[in-house]
Amino acid sequence: MGSLTPVSLALAALLAPAGALADHLRVVLEGPATPFARVEHVVERQAGAVVVRVGQHFAADFGRREAVGLLTEDDFAGLVARLDALGAFALSSARGPGARSTWTVDLEAGARRHRFTVTDPHDRPGGEHLAVIQVIRGAVEGQTGGLPYEDPFLLKEEAGVLQVVTDVQARLRVDGLWIRGRTPVRGLRLAAGRHTLELWPDGGGEAHPYDIKIDPGRTTTLRVELR
Repeated sequence: MGSLTPVSLALAALLAPAGALADHLRVVLEGPATPFARVEHVVERQAGAVVVRVGQHFAADFGRREAVGLLTEDDFAGLVARLDALGAFALSSARGPGARSTWTVDLEAGARRHRFTVTDPHDRPGGEHLAVIQVIRGAVEGQTGGLPYEDPFLLKEEAGVLQVVTDVQARLRVDGLWIRGRTPVRGLRLAAGRHTLELWPDGGGEAHPYDIKIDPGRTTTLRVELR
């Protein structure tokens, strides 16, 4: 029998029966803040491999797109240790009215199992829920590269275009989801309506938040000085 390659290990894990799932760290995003029905970031330890997966599920049963990568057993143990340090297995759910985003976090490691739901974690004081979400998403996107934010099924009359220009390069997050690359950002299609932007300068410092309105069929340009 030939040796298993990373690709064959990933396929074996993905094709394994649902009951074979041993340990997993899963973050699911839903709500009007995302252009998708839901977005999943998953770390699964099964069938002799640790597979990381990001999946975007489109509305109205239009299917999904995925990106897959692999971690080592040591990486997985390190992730669990970081979550332990954040108190992830003891966090309570935190919900609020009028939520734009709802995050469900499902953790299973060995004999421990915990699940909580939090709405709009970026707006919550303390930041414990957000820190847990960022650890898991960071591990997944670090190996998969993430997926484009745009929903390819948005109709022209349902979307507008965003451009962001800054005096120094910065990472951009839209409604809690990172956009690939750095500013300047051009030609980013977003669903019409209100969106929350965060700009994180490369040189460090706190996020700069902005609320914008995207009009259908039009281009909205944000020009800011971050220094």
